[in-house]
Amino acid sequence: MSLRRQPETATGSDAGTAGDAGTAGDAGTIGDAGDSRSPGLWFGLLGGAAAWAVQFLVGYLASEGACVGAGMSGAVTSGAVTSGTVVSGAVLGVAVLSVVAFAVSVAAALAGRRVWLRERDELRGDSGFMGRAGMLLSAVFAFLIAVQALPLLLGGGCA
Repeated sequence: MSLRRQPETATGSDAGTAGDAGTAGDAGTIGDAGDSRSPGLWFGLLGGAAAWAVQFLVGYLASEGACVGAGMSGAVTSGAVTSGTVVSGAVLGVAVLSVVAFAVSVAAALAGRRVWLRERDELRGDSGFMGRAGMLLSAVFAFLIAVQALPLLLGGGCA
């Protein structure tokens, strides 16, 4: 006969109590909006910045390449570039890219807002702050994308 106590095991209705936090019972919460590993949370925080970076780099390279190519062909001195006839393909491509980047940035701001609204009442750590920061940063990048697209609408050409 042994006097040692047997360790208690969770059976029946005891399974999944607060003492089991961090076990397999929590596997369904991965990917929730409040989880720092959530793709929506990170998209809200970094989506606007990534969209702006792609729009800025591709727009710069496309317009620079078109203007340098037009300058080497002599179109700049004839005035064809300033009227928009030479760089119309590059301008159209950058305009489409700007619209797509603006839409991605607005979607990222809305994703950040959704996370912030869900988490602001629960006080569950950094997710609410990251959602608010993502909403504000993505809105700023959407504004920057719109401002950078204005010269396309004004038709400045290669100067």
